[in-house]
Amino acid sequence: MKKLSFIIAAATFAITASVSLSSCSIFGLDWQKDYHRVVDTVDAHVYKNAWDYLKQRSIENKTDTIFKRMYDGIIYSGMDTAEYMKTDRTFIFLHNDAIYRSKATDCYFGAVKDTLGKTLGTTWTTYRKSDVKAYLQYLIVEGQYSHYNLPITNISVQTIGPKSFFPLAPDAKMKMMVLNGSNGNTQDDPIMLNALIYVRTSDIMPTNGVIHVIDKYLTPQQ
Repeated sequence: MKKLSFIIAAATFAITASVSLSSCSIFGLDWQKDYHRVVDTVDAHVYKNAWDYLKQRSIENKTDTIFKRMYDGIIYSGMDTAEYMKTDRTFIFLHNDAIYRSKATDCYFGAVKDTLGKTLGTTWTTYRKSDVKAYLQYLIVEGQYSHYNLPITNISVQTIGPKSFFPLAPDAKMKMMVLNGSNGNTQDDPIMLNALIYVRTSDIMPTNGVIHVIDKYLTPQQ
């Protein structure tokens, strides 16, 4: 008799559960509904040339000045700003961190010796204008290189930097590649420069080429 009562109780529970599930809820809680996620791809085009984009994010907006130190370096060095308006180029932009971070040795002021032969400077004015100009020129590559056409092995690309100026880059060339993997699980397939540093933000598309942003000093070598 007890066995029959158990069977009846079990059957009653099963029926009740079935009814609850069919009404898309259990114990008064609705089941999670399907969510149709809409994919939104960020537009990498900035609809202006590289120089206008640099100015926009350095001096034209008080709350967005991530390229302000680079802009100051360009003006200080006397570099022709028209170089950032020419077409079919890859521009390596310097985030403020790539130029100065307090006591850091992997930024420009921390890695490059100033006119007194010292590092850990704090301002462009202690550096030779010719050195600053040459370095900025080295960061402009002839041709457009991005995830669309870079291989997973290093290729040598030509910059507009002065030849015979940098001891490790007598031809003013740079190495570029896409790393076939993740940078410490923080960035999938990052672009790598001179087998030294990873690009922080890649494939920004101005109207005259492509921009990659770095936040550390890139040693000129080929």
